[in-house]
Amino acid sequence: MIKKRFLLLFCVLILSLVGCSNDSNKENINRQSDSNQVVVPDGGRETETDSEEDFEDEEDFSIEEVIFDKELQPFFMNYKEGCIVIRYDNTKQGISYHEELSEVQRSPLSTFKILSTIILLEEKIVTDVDQVIPWDGTIYQNESWNANQTLRSAFENSVVWVYKKLLSNVDDDTIANYLDRSNYGNKDISGGEGFWLDSSLKISLKEQIIFLEGLYYNKFNFNQNVIEKVKELMLINQTENYKIYGKTGSSNEGTNLFVGFIESQEDVFFFATYVNEENAGYNVAKEISCNIAESLFLE
Repeated sequence: MIKKRFLLLFCVLILSLVGCSNDSNKENINRQSDSNQVVVPDGGRETETDSEEDFEDEEDFSIEEVIFDKELQPFFMNYKEGCIVIRYDNTKQGISYHEELSEVQRSPLSTFKILSTIILLEEKIVTDVDQVIPWDGTIYQNESWNANQTLRSAFENSVVWVYKKLLSNVDDDTIANYLDRSNYGNKDISGGEGFWLDSSLKISLKEQIIFLEGLYYNKFNFNQNVIEKVKELMLINQTENYKIYGKTGSSNEGTNLFVGFIESQEDVFFFATYVNEENAGYNVAKEISCNIAESLFLE
C-alpha cells in the first residue's frame, strides 16, 4: 500500500506548482512548441529491456496498481486517453492509473528538451544556458519565438526552431550515443529533423520516469555541471521544504505530457502524466495532476 505520508506530501507539493492555473502564458507558448503533431500510440505494449543499471531493473520499478483506478477515473473520464504514474524513491514503489497506457511508447514532444539540452551543453554547441542564439528573422505565430533566444528562454518557452537549429550541429551517431547511454525510449532518430516531434522517437511514461531517475542521480555519467544546469532550467517552484522540477509537452491535436520530479526533505518523487483528447487545451496534463493532488489531499 502507498503510505499516507507520501500521498499527502505529494499532494501538497503538486498543488504548489506554479502555472497550475489556466492563465499560464508558458502553456500558451508550449502549445506551439509541438504544433502540428499528431500522436498515434503504438498498438502493442512495449516490453521493457533490462539494463546494467539496477535502477532500471523491472523489479526495482514496482508500481502498485491497486485501488487507485476507481478513485482517479473521474479525472480522466472526459478524455479519450489518460494515465499518470508516480514513483517515490525510498522504496522504489509508486501508484498508477491505467498502467497499460504507461507502457505504451509515444512521442516525447517537448519533454525531449530535457535530454536535448544535455546534448547541446555536453557537446559545447552552446557553452552556457544564457548564451545568445540569434534569430534569423523568420516570423512565427508565437511572438515570443520572434527574437534572439538563449537555452533558458528556449527551454521555458519551448522554442522549437532553437533546438532544431542547434541539434543540426550534432551528428546522428553522437545523438544516438546519448540516447543509448540514457536508454531513452526506442532510441530511434530515423525521422530526421524534429525526430522527437511525433516522429520516430518514442518513449513510455515508465521509461520517462526511469530516465528522470537516471538523470537525477547521473547514472549516465554526464558532466555533473551540465546536470545541474538542466535541473536549474527544469525548476518550477521551491520552498524551504521542497523543490519541483518539470517539463511539459503538447500537440495541437490534444496530446499533453507533464514529467518531472519533486525533491523533499524526506524523499524524491518522480512523476509522468499523459492525456490525449482533441481540443482539450494545452495545460491538461498539468491541470489533471493538480486536481488529482487536491482530491487526495482533501480526503
